[in-house]
Amino acid sequence: MQKQLLRTAVLILGCLTCLTSTSAQETARPKATEVATGPTTGALVDLNSATPGQLQELPGISEEYARKIIDGRPYTEKTDLVKKKVIPLVIYDDISNRVIAKRISKKPSR
Repeated sequence: MQKQLLRTAVLILGCLTCLTSTSAQETARPKATEVATGPTTGALVDLNSATPGQLQELPGISEEYARKIIDGRPYTEKTDLVKKKVIPLVIYDDISNRVIAKRISKKPSR
């Protein structure tokens, strides 16, 4: 009985170790060169410049949500999607690691 419990505990710890190392890799901050301005697999989507099609490639983002995201621009941070009630929290949780809100630089007026 004790051997069985020990095996189960070791198995659970092994699984937890795998999960935490995968999570750390997934949440690691991408390099600036990985931020997408066009549709590229695995790259981040910029909320301030993405096209409706690029936004709709994100899980849970319909044509309607893509339009709301575009209408709500500019965003200073990606959490503005929830703060401004553009999309529900449950959808934000699915896409938060795939989006970024790059700052819009204002060109100096002449």
